[in-house]
Amino acid sequence: MHEAIILANWPSCLNSLVWSHDCILALAAGETVELLIPVLSADSNDVDTGLQGTQHWINVHIRTNLFSSTEVPPIDPLPLRANSIGEEISTSDTACIEWSPPGLAKHARCALAVLTTNLNLSLWVSDSDPKVTRGWRRALVLNHELDRYFQQVYAQEEIRVELEWETQRRLRRRIRSFAWSPQPRPSQPAEYSVQEAQFPINGSFIAVSNDDNDVVILRVDSPYSFYSPPSAQWSARAEAHFSFEPKIDLRRTPRPFLLIEAMGEQRYIGNLAWSPWTTNSHGVPEAILAYTTNHSVHLRRIRISPFSSDVSLDQTDIFSDATVGTREVHLLRWMPRAHGDVFYLVAFSQAGAFCFEVPCRDPSKTTVSTHDLDKRWDTVAGCAFNGLSKTEPRVQFLSQLSAPVVATSELKLPIPPTTESRTPPFQQSIRDSEKLFSAENELAGHTHTKAWAMCSSPMGDLVASGVSFHPGDMVEYTIAATSRTHIGIQPFEDTAGAFILPASGGLCPVEDLSAETLIYCAQTWLEELPEESRAERSVRNTILEQFWRALGLSNHHDDSLVDKYPETHADGLDLGERTLLAQTLRRAVYSNDKGILKQRYGRLLTLFFDPKGTTQSDDAPAIQKLVTEVLKVPRWSYHDSEASQKIRTVYSSMLPWLSDAEASGMYDGAGETLIDKHVERCEICDDSIGFESFAWARCGQGHEFVRCSLTFLAIQAPGISKLCGICGKRYLNEESVVRTDKLAGADKSQQDLAMPNVDGGQQGDILPSAETNVTAGEGSAKQGDGTGQGKAATADCERWPITLARIVFAACDVCIYCGGKFVG
Repeated sequence: MHEAIILANWPSCLNSLVWSHDCILALAAGETVELLIPVLSADSNDVDTGLQGTQHWINVHIRTNLFSSTEVPPIDPLPLRANSIGEEISTSDTACIEWSPPGLAKHARCALAVLTTNLNLSLWVSDSDPKVTRGWRRALVLNHELDRYFQQVYAQEEIRVELEWETQRRLRRRIRSFAWSPQPRPSQPAEYSVQEAQFPINGSFIAVSNDDNDVVILRVDSPYSFYSPPSAQWSARAEAHFSFEPKIDLRRTPRPFLLIEAMGEQRYIGNLAWSPWTTNSHGVPEAILAYTTNHSVHLRRIRISPFSSDVSLDQTDIFSDATVGTREVHLLRWMPRAHGDVFYLVAFSQAGAFCFEVPCRDPSKTTVSTHDLDKRWDTVAGCAFNGLSKTEPRVQFLSQLSAPVVATSELKLPIPPTTESRTPPFQQSIRDSEKLFSAENELAGHTHTKAWAMCSSPMGDLVASGVSFHPGDMVEYTIAATSRTHIGIQPFEDTAGAFILPASGGLCPVEDLSAETLIYCAQTWLEELPEESRAERSVRNTILEQFWRALGLSNHHDDSLVDKYPETHADGLDLGERTLLAQTLRRAVYSNDKGILKQRYGRLLTLFFDPKGTTQSDDAPAIQKLVTEVLKVPRWSYHDSEASQKIRTVYSSMLPWLSDAEASGMYDGAGETLIDKHVERCEICDDSIGFESFAWARCGQGHEFVRCSLTFLAIQAPGISKLCGICGKRYLNEESVVRTDKLAGADKSQQDLAMPNVDGGQQGDILPSAETNVTAGEGSAKQGDGTGQGKAATADCERWPITLARIVFAACDVCIYCGGKFVG
């Protein structure tokens, strides 16, 4: 049994636990969000975790209920028909949280969406080290964009009095529920390897519902995107919306008098869930947005244009089902990856559990299977999907008041007519913790367990559950300081002590599988082994074999295939070709060579057992691969700049130090010996800096600096670097490089157009958008055929020329030596 993590508070909502692809657990706990970050080291005794009883997790508290008057302006009360207690007088406790897909926040990390009881949805990100509380900040409040968007959509709406206008405005800007879009990528087989990994073909989207029966699709832009201009800021833009009709008539007379009449009104969309993406026969990415009304579940199709912000929605639902038979669906979740040609959507209500089997190609042929959940009446607090088996998809779930004793806590998908009862590991763990609580407090078994949340690990091999324990036969006298939540982490299924990871990432796309997730999964298994056997060679070999399996490297892959860089043309490279440029370099540096992959993940495991167990000579293969592949990037595929020239010159100077470097395929002149050519000058004494070491730089006067482990330029100022969160290698921060970079040579004429002064606050759209006139009503969703990129993409590319420096930083967004994500 894995140790329980005990937090000193209670959750503030159900389904309050979420696990990011960065391997960070987040718990919604009233005025704060509690973050749990794993300590990825075999020896963690000297780490201050902020928790009692465990040295394997670091606890970070984020205060999420404090808003400035700019973020949430003061408001006046509305008439009874439209007022919201949460919006007007709540303490803004956390009501719902969810991690974004990786890549939106700094250093390719996930952003945390936090919905508070004042009906505002915020994005929280870490600008430095996620383990430090002050590094987290609120980057964006999405309600402002809803306000702007609907004022534009309903600009011609007839309003009789000013109060009525303010009432409608407030209803439309409140956010009731939300769902992140998975990252859309080109079509891939069911199982593929990291060697076939592809960049996303679009940005980040989120669906939100308001208090006026509207669902809005927002595009969220980050300053850390590969496509963003140097002066970009966090922003959101509404791209499409649809409304569920009929809407509430605030002028209705007489108003509802009975409770059943008021409860029967369809006021807002209660749940949203966004399916994985698939590609239709025309090559257009499609997904299904599921949403719930008072009495039914609905499915509506979404299409996007690759490398564009254009979103189109079907005018009508492609499927709806009223068999849920209740006003409130407790939980609505898609299985994160398709099973063959089928998506699975699960819904839980007081009528039971429902599995919607949605064919990818024809969602209108959706079928429904059900289970009555043994006639229980309590709410389902969370669920987790199985990532270990590709042939037998299953879901485990947690009931709020009966979690330790219920007969059914797991179902196969689709739900068979008869189900066999068995006790999953998480349920047995809750029973064991319940007995321990009873013994510690001398309750003689009279213990009541309240379940709050459940979620899957990124790959689906582990399950995290959150519960609290209370006396069962007496009044509980308690204060906030004595509140305790037990977070238990167990394998999805019993593996009889064997270490098994899901194939090809399990529930996680193999592109998003982080080194942090892999090493944490190995750590959970090692905790169960006798301490004397953990360092045995056979144990390490077993772990590396499972890393190989999780990365899909046991699948057949033709290593002779070499990715080609896009061809140039008169109009320059469009967004798709730019993405292919960075993707090709990333594959060449990270994954095309299995020898480099073995070296990287072997180093990762060595660092876990001994953080000082690697030497500089271990870095040589990765450095050689990086230098030779970057020098092969065609000169015509990017704009020349001062930083790009420095990188090329330093890399060329390094070639004689790399004995096995192959000059074939490099640009002309790359193989020349340029050791005596100085590309940098000391910012202290203005003396030249030569190349003497991969790790450090020194000028003629003896001033020493650390070298960037990617560009190998000297880091000569404070605040312009970052470091790997696992191995500690130091790198230049890409923002500091891009911000100060200037075009050079023949491209200098584009300087003012390409790289304006960032202090001017200029902000442009990251992805191009074909503007369409939007009108009110059901047809207000932007419609399009979803094909082509148009002139907007070309214009956008011309506005922001791409340089070699930006290509290198975009391709190498994780550590090239161990795969860890950056901090700082």
